[in-house]
Amino acid sequence: MYPRRRGVAYHHSVPKGQLSQGHYPTTPSDGQRRKVNNPEAFQSFDIWKNLDKIRSSRKGTVQYMKGSLLILPVRTEAKQQFEECMNELHKYISKDILQCYPQKRQKDANVLYYVVLKQFSILDSCFVLAVLFAFQKRLWMASSEKSYFRVPRNINLTGSFYLPKNIETGKHHLMTSYRRELPASNIVGVGFNVLPSFQQFHIKACHVSRFMNELSNFFSQVAFGKCECCVINRFQREYMRTYSQTSLALFELPLIGDGLFDMKAYTNKTRPIIEKSKVQMVKHIEELKIYNETHSTQRNQPLQEQKPLPDSFSPSNTVHTGTTSHQSQLQRSIINKSPSTQNISNRYSGSNTTENGRNVERHKPGFMTQDEIKQHCIATIKASIHAVKNKSSYQILKTYVRCPRQNYIDVVYQNLNDLRSKTNCNIVVLNLNNLHESQQWLESLNLANYSIFSQQPHPSTVRVISIGGVGEYIVKALELILNILEQ
Repeated sequence: MYPRRRGVAYHHSVPKGQLSQGHYPTTPSDGQRRKVNNPEAFQSFDIWKNLDKIRSSRKGTVQYMKGSLLILPVRTEAKQQFEECMNELHKYISKDILQCYPQKRQKDANVLYYVVLKQFSILDSCFVLAVLFAFQKRLWMASSEKSYFRVPRNINLTGSFYLPKNIETGKHHLMTSYRRELPASNIVGVGFNVLPSFQQFHIKACHVSRFMNELSNFFSQVAFGKCECCVINRFQREYMRTYSQTSLALFELPLIGDGLFDMKAYTNKTRPIIEKSKVQMVKHIEELKIYNETHSTQRNQPLQEQKPLPDSFSPSNTVHTGTTSHQSQLQRSIINKSPSTQNISNRYSGSNTTENGRNVERHKPGFMTQDEIKQHCIATIKASIHAVKNKSSYQILKTYVRCPRQNYIDVVYQNLNDLRSKTNCNIVVLNLNNLHESQQWLESLNLANYSIFSQQPHPSTVRVISIGGVGEYIVKALELILNILEQ
């Protein structure tokens, strides 16, 4: 078994040798090369010459760094050219050191790759980052350039890479000959890291010679810690989550059908749920119809088959309000009326007769006292409560009741907001121009069991209250209005 070879090889005929071995390919001199001891004074646009300068001017650039790990996300539309570039890099760096992971299930035009360097040397990082940063820019700034290992003059290398967060970095060295610190580094750590377990470093725009000099100086002061085995998978998850959040914030919502989720997958997932809900809704509607038809036939039975009216003379069946019995007083006043009194009232109310203690109207409605109007309004409320209770408590209904115009309608107005908040119903006092809405409901009420007066009050003496909502809440609203009238 041969030992695993690592590092960058200069010559094409020796694809995976050490940096100290072989020779680099000869290229035309595009830049100036000054013979000075300061490595920052060297400038060349050829990657091979810059690598040779770093190897000769710094110690330990060929040795691999223990526990080293670097991740570089690359997003590009030129998928074929990127794969060719990676194949060229693998001619000089082993696949054990340089790895590439494409993002799974990608549907965008831009394809995302994760380039990973593991157990690499300083020269490996300078070589790979310089080639990939130049590749990202030359697609739109120098498309005529064919070589992956030459940086055009009009391109400055810039970008970001990620290192594990458990690294240690040393301080910059002092230049004793000038008695001053080195210039500010072009490699800076990003202050706000969106990936919890990784540190992002950004390289400011600079030419290839300074780029490699800054990068080699940076990694010479970095000590890597121990990495977990699943660190790459965790980086992919965290990076894609951050990218998705940024995309949601930047993309316009009108493009929701294309940019945020797959409409076909969404339709296939939600269609069975919608069909199931539709079947259940149709079944519920049929059950409501059967329930309402059954109870409507019971309400329409003849009056003789229903429960008879309680004896008006029985003290136990008298409704008491406070210390006065209003119903018993009205019944006694009606029965004990003298013929002269009845004749006087007939001038206003028409001819009425008494049958079983009830006044039966023979002609058009006439005069009614305020107490009679109040009793009639209470009867409409009780009859409405009975009608709503016979329906489903979850059915949405709209009921109408009458309220005396004198004294009581003002109290209802004052408590209107409280009634709405307590019952969650839409309670409105109708105007004269929309009273026709209430005719059908009020005519369907059976007031015989709740009032001894059969005639209707004049529209100017009452106001109609409309109550809309769910059945059980309407009952509560009617009971609250009934309490106001019975006070």
